[in-house]
Amino acid sequence: FKKTSTIYGVKMMENISSQIEKQQQINNKKLEAIFFIPPLLEADSNYSALYKAYNSGYIDTLFAFNNVNNFTNLYELNRRIDSAHLNHQGAQEFTLLLASRFTEYLNNSGQKIANR
Repeated sequence: FKKTSTIYGVKMMENISSQIEKQQQINNKKLEAIFFIPPLLEADSNYSALYKAYNSGYIDTLFAFNNVNNFTNLYELNRRIDSAHLNHQGAQEFTLLLASRFTEYLNNSGQKIANR
């Protein structure tokens, strides 16, 4: 099941990438999807398809916040409502982290960025 879901997920990322390319051609403007992985505590969260699509080049930009070692504050119980939701303080910290990663992305002129 996990292999099938990963393959399906990568195919979905390929489809999204294809749709973006079509829109770029139609509008003659550069478009790029930016994907992110939220800081979930749920054990059944599987982001292997996103990582595989990123590593295969279907996704250029991936902001991953699912590493408890890199984003310790977001996983502390006093920053959460439950395993899937941050409380107000956690949401503020997450918003600042997301903005920081986006700023880093803009400053690096669109180079591939993934933080794990």
